[in-house]
Amino acid sequence: MYSAENYFWGWVAYTMGATCLLVCLSFFIRGRLSGIIKQSILLVFAIVLMTPVAVESNKPDAHLAPALAVGFFDALTQPDEESGFKRSFAPVLALTVLTLFMLITVRLVLAKMGKRPPVNDRPVNSSDKRRRSNV
Repeated sequence: MYSAENYFWGWVAYTMGATCLLVCLSFFIRGRLSGIIKQSILLVFAIVLMTPVAVESNKPDAHLAPALAVGFFDALTQPDEESGFKRSFAPVLALTVLTLFMLITVRLVLAKMGKRPPVNDRPVNSSDKRRRSNV
């Protein structure tokens, strides 16, 4: 079996690859979509790629692996059992819902804090004779 160091270096390589994929995705959708949609897409892809799950759920010292990889491996090796797919899909779904809820909440709070009260200045071309051209 693999040691903890092997899993660590595997996660390092996988994280670097997932980061490269996310950077490529961000360049691909850069000018095409609005801000919150781009952020939502990048967050969902990051969650799908980076959510960890235990490799062997019946062992107390099980190592973690990406849920996407565990789900595919369980689907290929145990197609008749649904527990493998559920155990890898449930954390991804929960983190996706939680993260999108937090994104919307933070965006709404920042939008409320960033609004300025309306300014009641007269337009530049008004008939007010007191207005000077250099002010």
